[in-house]
Amino acid sequence: MMASAVKTQQAIDDWKKKGGRDVTVMMSINMMFEFYGKTKTPYEIDLLRGFLSIKSIIGNKELVGTTKDYILTRMTGARKKDLLPQMLKKAGIKAMYDTYSKRYQMDKLLSELLARGFITGKLAHNRRIYVSTHFKTTELPEAVHQLLLRNNTKIKRDRNTAIEQDARAKLKALIKASATAS
Repeated sequence: MMASAVKTQQAIDDWKKKGGRDVTVMMSINMMFEFYGKTKTPYEIDLLRGFLSIKSIIGNKELVGTTKDYILTRMTGARKKDLLPQMLKKAGIKAMYDTYSKRYQMDKLLSELLARGFITGKLAHNRRIYVSTHFKTTELPEAVHQLLLRNNTKIKRDRNTAIEQDARAKLKALIKASATAS
């Protein structure tokens, strides 16, 4: 038994050397035992993979913008795209990857995750998909807008330009008012 533990630890260490720190994710103990105790179809296992990949991307955030391709990369167990070829050497992983690399299948998987309550909201915008386990789909437009305001420098520049234009207009009005008052 000790030899098995040493062998497992060696495999983990080798993997870390190749790809860096591995992805970890939290799930409720009830969900874990439900999947552990009951026989699941391959599709239900893929749903769990999809959910866990999204959870690993979201982390502690309420909302994240990502791509379907990155979700699929995480579904294979790869932390980043560089490690994907290594993961695709496994037959079962390769078959799953080939299935969900088709747009219809990935859209169906994401819709099913939403319908079953694994995720609470999803919204596609500008070649990205915003997913959340906190916000409902109806709340996502405002939440995504706030996220974009925080993260998008173009939006910040445009907003600051508008503020500056308003300030210039006020200054001109004040100068004009003081010139006519004199």
